[in-house]
Amino acid sequence: MFVDSSFLIGLGRGSDEAVRFYERNQFEAFSTSTIVGFELFGGLIDQGQSDAVDELRRDLDWVDFVDFSMEDAAEAARLEVELETKGHRITIPDLMIAATARQRGETLVAADGHFEHIDDLDYVNFRETEE
Repeated sequence: MFVDSSFLIGLGRGSDEAVRFYERNQFEAFSTSTIVGFELFGGLIDQGQSDAVDELRRDLDWVDFVDFSMEDAAEAARLEVELETKGHRITIPDLMIAATARQRGETLVAADGHFEHIDDLDYVNFRETEE
């Protein structure tokens, strides 16, 4: 499962939906993009908590962070054109995360409706799933 920052933040805050989703899937392998790391670290630093970066890195040792590759970059460029053609825009970090998941054939776990507009992306909204 390829997780977005919305899932990791929800899990960290004890969101019922995120915790339930994790518990139902705890034996799956969890991975994400280093772009998600950028989002998470940026949030901490923006809130004046730059000293918590190392702690967050340790707390997320169960997640495999994969580097954003040239193949991911090409997929992101294709995806941006696809979305613009359909009249949809998403933030560049989310575009890169979705492209990485799609390019690798992973299921993207998030709670952002704009991912629903992406063709050929296996997307799961953790807030809407039930057992």
